[in-house]
Amino acid sequence: ERLPSELILGADTAVVVDGRVFGKPKSASEASEMLQMLRNREHQVVTGVVLMDGSSQQTFSGLSTSLVFIRNFSDSDKDSYIDSGQGMDKAGGYGIQDKSFNPVERIEGSYTNIVGLPLELVTDLLIRAGYNTSELTPYDGLESENQSA
Repeated sequence: ERLPSELILGADTAVVVDGRVFGKPKSASEASEMLQMLRNREHQVVTGVVLMDGSSQQTFSGLSTSLVFIRNFSDSDKDSYIDSGQGMDKAGGYGIQDKSFNPVERIEGSYTNIVGLPLELVTDLLIRAGYNTSELTPYDGLESENQSA
């Protein structure tokens, strides 16, 4: 059985709303603009993942898309969150896991995609690459499809 010691995994996440694609904000004002556009509406979170088998040089790739519904937060909540700096390293300027701000009302799709690494897709890519995933540790306790965040 092959060991996955020579695997290379790359992933990047973007937020899409009204045809605009948001990565990580470069400034507090950009974070404010992003959050203002996302407030009280839905958007997509899209993560692209590429797995490369170093031994065979084969690559396997896929996309995971989730729908996120953002609550109608106050300006002061938004400003406090931006001042905390917590969303500056996240696509769209927020993190679903940031419970102090708690921006997400509900989701449809993969919770782990919204966090930034869709484990369901990674598992699928490992299987497509010929790896036995039956011994992987399950990710119990993570929220999944159609659950409130």
